Amino acid sequence: MNMETTCEPCALRAAGDTARADAIEAIRTQRLALAAVSDGTPSVEINCRACLLRLCEALLHLYSESLVLIAGGDRDAAARPIEHDLLTRLDKEREHRWL
Repeated sequence: MNMETTCEPCALRAAGDTARADAIEAIRTQRLALAAVSDGTPSVEINCRACLLRLCEALLHLYSESLVLIAGGDRDAAARPIEHDLLTRLDKEREHRWL
């Protein structure tokens, strides 16, 4: 993706300061996670597609690692209920399309 932006993390990345960009994005991710678990309203606005994609990747990573932690560190055990739910949803979607 080669788009010009004025957002701070992307400007820092373009200047080669990825450590500072990562630090800013980590703070933003933690603010959003804290707001979500506290039933608060997130106070972070993201208007940059590249930043939004990195945020989604970070949150998906946190979500999946939390599931593994809940499953006692067993990745297969964490995957089983997700696979089951996905197959159930796919089956329902197939039924719906053919009715």
